[in-house]
Amino acid sequence: MSNTSHEIKSGRGLLRARMAAVGLGAALLLGTGAMTASAAPVTEPVSWGSNSGTTANGLTWTGRGGLAGTGGNVRDDVTRTLTFGKPVTATFDVHNLNGFDGASRECAQLSPGVVLVRLDPDNTWNPNTRQLCYRGAQGTSADGSTNGNTVSSFRTSEPITQLSLTGTSGGNRQSTIRDLYVTHDVQPAVPMVAPAFAAAGLLATGAAAGVRRVRSTKLDAARTMTTKA
Repeated sequence: MSNTSHEIKSGRGLLRARMAAVGLGAALLLGTGAMTASAAPVTEPVSWGSNSGTTANGLTWTGRGGLAGTGGNVRDDVTRTLTFGKPVTATFDVHNLNGFDGASRECAQLSPGVVLVRLDPDNTWNPNTRQLCYRGAQGTSADGSTNGNTVSSFRTSEPITQLSLTGTSGGNRQSTIRDLYVTHDVQPAVPMVAPAFAAAGLLATGAAAGVRRVRSTKLDAARTMTTKA
């Protein structure tokens, strides 16, 4: 009878050990799933004047339009557009609006989903038409030279796949986008330890079935010995 009791206790100890292994395997499997499902946002520079490119984290873009040989500048009735390979949010500056050489004050229209962050003292912004205009004295640039060095800052209010700038007045005067940064999600690579975690979970699950078989065998043996006694 004492031997039977000892065998039953040993079986219970084995049960507890293997069930602990099951719990560990399940936790490892769940933890691995959480790691592979999460994505981290990254912010990277994009060249407004390039007609194609890929960031360090794999975001692709293409560009079209604008004035040839100017690095993405626009003027009256000229549009430049960048198209991104996935939705992004963006921050950027619009440069060089002016009224130099007696031309009408220069304006540029931005694409939908863009909001103002900082307005240059020599610019005006209409959020309804999304037009940014030079408001300084006609015949001068913002700094009194040919540079037209106004800088107004913007961001997108929601994820976009396209960003555009269109010249709407100012004759041959040119404006452009600079300091363009985009934020997008990057899916992390599956950790190299993930297969080991998965194997541990599967082994632990198999151990649970083994525990049930061992326990059943021990109990059957105990009942047999009791009957014989």
